[in-house]
Amino acid sequence: MYYTGIDLHKKTSFITTIDESGKVIAKRNLPNNQEDILDYFAAHGQNSRVVIESTASWYWLYDLLTAHGLDVVVSNPCKTKALASAKIKNDKLDSHMLAQFLRSNLLNTVHVCSVQTRKLKELLRHRQKLVRDATRMKNRIHILPRKNSGSVCQVM
Repeated sequence: MYYTGIDLHKKTSFITTIDESGKVIAKRNLPNNQEDILDYFAAHGQNSRVVIESTASWYWLYDLLTAHGLDVVVSNPCKTKALASAKIKNDKLDSHMLAQFLRSNLLNTVHVCSVQTRKLKELLRHRQKLVRDATRMKNRIHILPRKNSGSVCQVM
């Protein structure tokens, strides 16, 4: 059994794979494209558990790896205290520690909803942000006459 930690970023991912004893089998910094990531996992077989740290863009990688039969979990970065409080913090160390936490079963994971539920949640979050932005703009418009004239006047 192999354990793989992925430190996911916008353009690249640092991936570290360890064995059951904690020995590093492979580590790579790969661009975030499907072919390179699937090639990495093809070289190590399907007998691997994978952990991704929850970021704003983990969905695509989770879906890709689970579709190819890998056992994937998503860690909760707020509860992964050792990573957050480490004095030395870099991509290599983060991915290695994620793999070690997964191997040791010390990882706090998050629940992963179905694709349909995730899409609905994203749509609702987007709507909430648009309503908040519209309210903010209306409030700015209403405050302009007060700033410029000192008197209260009705706009709209």
